[in-house]
Amino acid sequence: MDSDLHKGHRKRMREKALMTSLRGFSDHEILEFLLFYTIPRRNTNDIAHQLIKRFGSLEGLSKASVDEIAQEKFISRRTAAFIKYFPQINEQLLAADTSEAIQLCDVEIVREFVKGRYKDAPPNCIKMFCLSPSLHLIAEYDLGVGSIEDLVKDPVIFLNKISEANCRGVIFSHTQPDYNFSISKHMREVLLRLSEILLHMDIRYVDHVIICGDCFPFSLQSMNLISELTELSRKLMNSGRWT
Repeated sequence: MDSDLHKGHRKRMREKALMTSLRGFSDHEILEFLLFYTIPRRNTNDIAHQLIKRFGSLEGLSKASVDEIAQEKFISRRTAAFIKYFPQINEQLLAADTSEAIQLCDVEIVREFVKGRYKDAPPNCIKMFCLSPSLHLIAEYDLGVGSIEDLVKDPVIFLNKISEANCRGVIFSHTQPDYNFSISKHMREVLLRLSEILLHMDIRYVDHVIICGDCFPFSLQSMNLISELTELSRKLMNSGRWT
C-alpha cells in the first residue's frame, strides 16, 4: 500500500515538474524530485527534509563535500556525488547554451535590440523576449496583435511560452500609435497585474519597451517603473492582497 502511495506521489511530482519547470517548488521539493533518480525505493521527501535541515538550503548543500553529504542516512556516495555535481553540470550546460546569445543587460542595448525587432512588425504587435539568469536571450515570441490588457486577462498564452523556453526573466514590448508617450493610471494597473503574474511564477520582469510612433522605443525600466511595480507586487503578495 505504502509503495503504491509513493509511486503515485512520484508520478504527480513528475507531472507537476514538467508543467512548471520546477517554478514554485521549495528547496526540499526540488531535492526530493532529483532524488527520485538515484533512490528508487525510499520516501525521498523525508530524506530531502533531512538534508535541507542539516545544510540549510540547496545552495548550502551544493557547497558541502561528497563525504559530508554521504554521512546522512540512506545517502550513498553515488547519490552524494549526484547531489554535489548536478548544479555544476547544469551551470556548464547553461553557459554553453548562452555563450553565443546576445546579453540584454543594459537599457540602451535593450532599446536598440527591441527597436530592430519592430522594423517590419504590424501595428499593435506584442512581443516577449525570454532570458536566462544572466540575461542572455533564450527565445523570442510574437504574442499576436492586440493590447497588453487583453494579454493580461488571458495570460495562459505567454505563460506557456515562458514554460517552453524555461527562462528566468522576460522583456515585453508593444506598440503605441503616436509619439505622445505616457502611462495612464489604467495602464499602470494593467502593468502591475502583469508584474504580479510574473512574480507569482518566479519570473523576473526585466523591462518593458513601448514603441511609439514609427519606431521610438521607451524603456519602462529606465524610468524605474518596472522596479517600482515589482516592489509593489512583492508587498501585495506578502500581505496577501493581490489586485
